[in-house]
Amino acid sequence: MNSSGQSSSSGSVVGAMLVACLGHFVTDFFLGIWPIFKTMAGIDLRVAGIIAAVCVVFGEGSQLFFGSLSDRGYGKRVFIFSMLMIGAGALFSSTLSYGAIVGLYLIMAVGSGAFHPTGASLASRVAGDRKGLFLSTFSAIGYLGLASSQLVYVSTLHYFNGSTVVLMLLPLIVGLVVLFFYRFPEVTKKKTSSHGFSEIRELFSHPQLSLLYLALVCNQIVFWAMVFILPDLLLAKGYPMGLALGGGHLALIGGGALMMIPSGYLADIFGERRIMSVAASISVVLLYALLFLPVLSPVKVFILLLCLGGGISVLLPVGVAMGTRILPEQPGLVSAFLMGGVWIVSEGVGPMTAGILSSMFTDGGPVKVLAIMGICCLISLYCIRRLGYLNSNVGPSEFESVAVGG
Repeated sequence: MNSSGQSSSSGSVVGAMLVACLGHFVTDFFLGIWPIFKTMAGIDLRVAGIIAAVCVVFGEGSQLFFGSLSDRGYGKRVFIFSMLMIGAGALFSSTLSYGAIVGLYLIMAVGSGAFHPTGASLASRVAGDRKGLFLSTFSAIGYLGLASSQLVYVSTLHYFNGSTVVLMLLPLIVGLVVLFFYRFPEVTKKKTSSHGFSEIRELFSHPQLSLLYLALVCNQIVFWAMVFILPDLLLAKGYPMGLALGGGHLALIGGGALMMIPSGYLADIFGERRIMSVAASISVVLLYALLFLPVLSPVKVFILLLCLGGGISVLLPVGVAMGTRILPEQPGLVSAFLMGGVWIVSEGVGPMTAGILSSMFTDGGPVKVLAIMGICCLISLYCIRRLGYLNSNVGPSEFESVAVGG
């Protein structure tokens, strides 16, 4: 009897992680399309950055709302809705109208905003005392989708003579599988009139969560600025076309994917703050090495981008795991706060700032832009170090007793 119960529990964990990871792969795959599309379509960097910022504010900001819905027991509906919306990115190549492009990006951003807190909440609820490992696995699969997006998009564009509509099948299939074959875990619906925003204000008043939020915002501003401007940076430095149009992106995001699971495992052993501090320090050094070293061979710059991606990318999933330990009873809301709340700022500010700053330089714009924005990495590192003064974190168990207002 006990063996049967353990088998059922194990099966539910595997099923939940499979659903969460498939959804994350598809969602992040479509988020990687815009940076390469804007370069191939010849859209001005300043215009492209402003479009990204506007859509992110209205789209990713919805994570706060959808995270609250997920905690109230509507996870399956939100998940299916997100899959219906995210596929809009497959239609970018079908229009030349800026209005249509903005509309498609906005729909895609809302889909992302719906999925991320729901998927992270699902993974967190079945993680037990292994939140770092489970959430890092969840993030790693998403990064694999993001890493492969540009090469797959360019290949699809060429193979189907300029059309990428076929890519819409990816979220459609995942959504149908969840609709007919998967039942989300039971969640006690909270009887409250709040829809997330008043709860978010409470999280900002928490000293650890607010400082963690600032650290992740600064880190992700640089990350999304890099994703946005990397094709232009590599072209400006004279690297081969294959590296600029997808290869460099694959290395940057692939490095993050490779480090996600090891970083989560190490965070469960040594504590999230220590892992974040080491990763932030490494990423600062490698960022400026990429910008100011002479032109390297394609293999060497690929390895450099791989290592840089590994350093700069792990802060978010490890930080989210840290946040869910601080406030374990509301994983969906905390995930929305530390993912949606971070992305609504960073995914908009990063590309928009990079685009606007690049228009101010006539020569070497992408290099100078990232050199300036790299200051945010130093701020992030400072905030992470400050977390050690608020709570001497030597292991994950110390967070279990911390609560808002505690």
